[in-house]
Amino acid sequence: MHRSGTSLTASILKQCGIDIGSNLFSADQHNRRGYFEDVDFLEFQRKLLQESCGDRQPAWTDWGWTAEERLDRSHWKNAQLDAQELIYQRQEKMCWGWKDPRTTLMLDFWKDLLPDAKFVLVYRLPWDVADSIFRIGHPYFLDNADMGIRAWFFYNWHLLDFYRRHSSQSVLFNINSLLKSPNFIGEALVHKLGLDASSVTQLDSATIIEPGLMGEMSINSNLVQGLNAIAPRYSALLGLLDYHSDLPSSRNFDAPLNFDLQEKLPVESEFPERYLLSLYAQKLQQERQYSQDSKVLGDRLHYLESALRVYEQSRVTRGYVRLKRRFFDRFQR
Repeated sequence: MHRSGTSLTASILKQCGIDIGSNLFSADQHNRRGYFEDVDFLEFQRKLLQESCGDRQPAWTDWGWTAEERLDRSHWKNAQLDAQELIYQRQEKMCWGWKDPRTTLMLDFWKDLLPDAKFVLVYRLPWDVADSIFRIGHPYFLDNADMGIRAWFFYNWHLLDFYRRHSSQSVLFNINSLLKSPNFIGEALVHKLGLDASSVTQLDSATIIEPGLMGEMSINSNLVQGLNAIAPRYSALLGLLDYHSDLPSSRNFDAPLNFDLQEKLPVESEFPERYLLSLYAQKLQQERQYSQDSKVLGDRLHYLESALRVYEQSRVTRGYVRLKRRFFDRFQR
C-alpha cells in the first residue's frame, strides 16, 4: 500500500545491490529522499489501472481504487506485449527489479510473465497509513476521509492473498519491525529467496534509516481504539498479515484465522469508520492551521523585535550625538 514504507524498502534493496532502474521518479515534499520508482513501470501500471477503474465514482484511479473495489482486468492480456518489452529492455542485467505500490494489484499479471521472480512485500499498520495520507493534505483525501484506510484493506487483501499462494517466492514483513531489524531484508534475500550471498551488499543502515522515520500511533490513541471498536476488519486483516509474516509487527491483535479473504467486501453504506476518520482529518487540519498561524505570528514577532532593536539603537545614537555636540560647544566656549 502507498505510504507504507515502500520507498525505504526500495532504497534498502538498492543498497543491497538490486538494480531498481536509472530513470527514477523524482523526490518531492512528500518524500524527500525519493520514491525509487522506475518511471517506465510506474507509468505503465498507472495507465493500466486507471483504465481498469472505468468511470466508477468515488475513486482514486491513480491507485486503481474505486468505492466498488473492483478492477476490470479483461483488457490486461492486451497489455502483455508492452509489459514484455519492459522486461526485454532489462533482461541483460544481473539482478534487477522495480518498486511501485500499484504492483500489488498486478502481482499475478507479473507472475505469469516472470514465473521465477521474487516478491518483496511490505505492510504498515492501517491507522498509520491513514494518518500519513491525511498529512499529504490533498483535498480528495480530506473530503473522502475513509478512502485511505479502505485502500489499505484493498491493497493488503491482494498482498496477503498472493503471499499465501506464493510464499516460497516472497518475503512479507512489517515496516516498523524492519526499522528495528534493518538487516532483515539482506538476510531474507539470501536465506529465503535464494540470492547468491556474494551478490548481496551488506547494508549500512545508518545512511538509510533516520530516527523517527516512520511514525507509529499508540495502541491507546482514540483513533486506534475507535477503529477497532467500530470497524474490526482492519485489525483482523492486520492480524492475518502478522500471522503469515516473515517479520510481523509487535502488535498483538487477535485475528480470526478463518477470516475469508475472498469474502464480499462491505457495501457502501457499511462504513461507520467514515465519520470517525473525518473527525480525525479535521483535527489534523486544525493542527496544521494552528502551526501555520504560529509560524506567521512568530515571523511577525521576530520582525517587530528587530525593528524595536533598530529603534532603540537609533535613539541611543541620537542621544549620543546630542551629548557630544553639547560637550564640544562648551569646550569651545
